[in-house]
Amino acid sequence: MEQWQKDRALTRYHDFGLDETPSPLDEGASGAEWRACRSVKEVREYSVFTAQGPPPGSPILTWTQPALRVNKPWGHYRNVHRNDGVRIKEIVVNPEDRLSLQHHRHRSEHWVVVQGCGLVTCGLETTIIGRHAAIVIPCGVVHRLANPGAVPLYLIEIQLGDYLEEDDIIRLSDDYGRLVTL
Repeated sequence: MEQWQKDRALTRYHDFGLDETPSPLDEGASGAEWRACRSVKEVREYSVFTAQGPPPGSPILTWTQPALRVNKPWGHYRNVHRNDGVRIKEIVVNPEDRLSLQHHRHRSEHWVVVQGCGLVTCGLETTIIGRHAAIVIPCGVVHRLANPGAVPLYLIEIQLGDYLEEDDIIRLSDDYGRLVTL
């Protein structure tokens, strides 16, 4: 651990009492989940800043506040950043579960594995990606993420596009009986 890390209180979003579920990202002080705060006053100021959003035109990463856990049949996700044309999520896929076979009209996705391994279908290719591996899902390409392992799969998803809402998911097949869009 670096000295600056020891000298400051590191505050994670679940330190605000929203969720006590640990994350593999808790192991280090880098990444979108961490924010170094020198005092309780800075935490309060930071919370106000993130509630209002970044200054206009700011390219900096800002936290989505609050970063609540959104449960899904395959696991869960948290929105950790949102700015103009960019959304970053921490996604956790349960062992032996998978997401819908889907595509998007308005966004591409970039996945980076933090822990575990994932079975990725992207177009006609299927690939296994492990820790620290990354893959790009271009806009409009049919894709699916599965966790064939025995431990949860943690990954960071970076969405880029002009529309980043959940209703941009066009499902072609789903294991959980959710609406399939044809």
